[in-house]
Amino acid sequence: MATESKRHHYVPQSVLKRFSIGGRGRQLFVFDKTSDLVRREGVLHTGMENHFNTVVVNGARENFESEFNEVDGALAGAHRRLLEARNTSRISGDDWHALTDGVAAQLLRTKLYRTTLRAVAEDFAATLEKIGPVDPPIAPI
Repeated sequence: MATESKRHHYVPQSVLKRFSIGGRGRQLFVFDKTSDLVRREGVLHTGMENHFNTVVVNGARENFESEFNEVDGALAGAHRRLLEARNTSRISGDDWHALTDGVAAQLLRTKLYRTTLRAVAEDFAATLEKIGPVDPPIAPI
């Protein structure tokens, strides 16, 4: 049985490596908005949270971090080829597809997107409860 991943990146490591110090792919400068400080951080510890892509459904833990592996891998390859070509007219349709898939996945895997969806659902449920009984009752999120 495979060990469940813990470190879940909401920014693909292949993208983070493109911004690394000296292009070495190991560390980057990170701005911490809460402390207003800049620090060096390893790529493995940047743009991630522990268990970010894990949810509990009916008491069972579901880890969907691996669902991003294919799109992240295709994105990394498309980025590499785009940088080598230095011209968007030279990349293939498959690479355009990988780039657009990567952008779409990136939008869906951010904390803002997830918290916004949750807030909208909770607001909607609260509004329905104010209106009156709903059949079937809406369970809190």
